[in-house]
Amino acid sequence: MKGGGRVFQRGRRWWLAVYFRGEEIRKSAGRTREAAREKLKATRAELAGEDSWPRENTVTVTDLLDSYETDLERRKRKSLTPFRSHAKSLRRLLGRHIAAEVSTFDIERYQRKRRASGKATATVDRETEILRGAYRLAQKRGLIKLVPYFPFFPSREPAHRLF
Repeated sequence: MKGGGRVFQRGRRWWLAVYFRGEEIRKSAGRTREAAREKLKATRAELAGEDSWPRENTVTVTDLLDSYETDLERRKRKSLTPFRSHAKSLRRLLGRHIAAEVSTFDIERYQRKRRASGKATATVDRETEILRGAYRLAQKRGLIKLVPYFPFFPSREPAHRLF
């Protein structure tokens, strides 16, 4: 199949190379030419069946938060200092997760852990808002395809009415 990729040898290793959305993707493919051809065939089938960007499987939640922080700095937002404070727990508890694999269930589990550690619902909601903002920015930039649903706690009546 013309344009379906190629296999080549570098030293003792065989490699594969395919183009996806204008970018070359190279992967180590094994020690034999036959193994490399099989892996190339599997990679082509995987890319043909997916609309996602291949990098989506390597972007972590920390990467999203870093990108969001850079965006806040670039736009000189006043919310940068509170962001850094709230992002610490997000980085600690969710930072190593692959961003595309984080589900609503994971977000709810994060919220339960934070509430169990004694944090106020408003604090947990603010952290969830930051995470949602990071996901939305990443989607706009093409780093991830889908953004999960972000649940929030029900709002309470204000302590003082102003009328």
